[in-house]
Amino acid sequence: MNFIKSMTKNYWLLIGGETLNNISVSLISLSETFFLVNFLKAPIQWFSWISIAAFFPMIFGFVFSPWLANIKQHKKVLMSLETTSILLTIVTILVLTKVFSIWILIILSIFNSITTLLLNAMRYTVMPETLNQDKEKINRAVDISYFLTTTLQIIIGVFFSLIIKNNNVEFLLWIPLIGMFLSLIFYQRLKLVVKDKEDIKEDNTLEQKTNYLKKLKYELITFIKPKFTISIILIEAILSGLTALVLDTLPFSLKLFAIPMSLYGIAKSIQQAGDFFGGLLAPFIRLKTRSFFILDYLISGLAFILITIIPILWIKAVIFFVAFLVIGVSGNVFNKLFYESYEGNQVGAMNTYSTALFSISVVFSLLIPNFISNVRIYWLLSGGITLLAGVVLLGFKISDSLKRKH
Repeated sequence: MNFIKSMTKNYWLLIGGETLNNISVSLISLSETFFLVNFLKAPIQWFSWISIAAFFPMIFGFVFSPWLANIKQHKKVLMSLETTSILLTIVTILVLTKVFSIWILIILSIFNSITTLLLNAMRYTVMPETLNQDKEKINRAVDISYFLTTTLQIIIGVFFSLIIKNNNVEFLLWIPLIGMFLSLIFYQRLKLVVKDKEDIKEDNTLEQKTNYLKKLKYELITFIKPKFTISIILIEAILSGLTALVLDTLPFSLKLFAIPMSLYGIAKSIQQAGDFFGGLLAPFIRLKTRSFFILDYLISGLAFILITIIPILWIKAVIFFVAFLVIGVSGNVFNKLFYESYEGNQVGAMNTYSTALFSISVVFSLLIPNFISNVRIYWLLSGGITLLAGVVLLGFKISDSLKRKH
């Protein structure tokens, strides 16, 4: 409790705005998916292309890294991006409900993706600043962020399942805008340091002397410098792409397993509950990072495979929960590792490179439905490769242990 009181007002404003925005985006995603499947009878290929459109711009997000690293007015940029996100959401809802076009929806997904990429990068950059670069507080801030976001997402998932029974999905599409406007108000109240005109003028003169490509190269070198961190980022990127494939086609998995579509929100809540409890468990994990990720991949990989084999619904639900419990811990540990590996003013720029790797993996994974439409294979492929990653890491760990003994 003392730790919570020690957090700055700026931090609570940032985390409040971030949490409201994340919940709004989650609810929009749930509503849009259900609307496309149940009302517009969208084929699985549509989901594939919409998702690819959303992730494709993130592959090239690193081109913004020099700009992100040199932003002087963080608050102004943060508010501008949130406003853009609100406008894009309004247009997306109108396209879905009034003048539907898959091509317009794909274009909007691209612009939404760019805005989200920059918004997340800015939040990564501002977080250390709100906590005065205190490493311990930043680690605890990750725990608080997971707790707030996932708790409310679980409630949203249950609420969503109740609303869709009355077919009020069109009404539900507009609700997230409330959270987005509140998020904008939170960001407006932030008090962040802005360099004075002399500092800005001096920095601009220095920037003009530095070639853009050289800046880009410098940011890339900074990104790959921590070898252990970059190896985990690469592995996580590959596995996240496969997990995204499973989650993006979850409505079709429900049909495969003969589960009513009205339970889609509940299924998402089980996933988010796993993330939530994983986030709560993360601060108590004392395993070394490599050992933790080995355990993570072995458990979650096996769980994904078992879900396709075991026919009993409640056992499937328990295994699904356990898989995302471990993945929830993984996400928490990964974020802490990321903040520890890079300086505060570099984190946002480094996030664009990390996002690019994750997005490349997701795009390739989401192309799979265009060649394989059997969703059972998605679960087996994701589980098998995740399990293999755990075995390979375990093999390297054993090998390193044997070398030390000799």
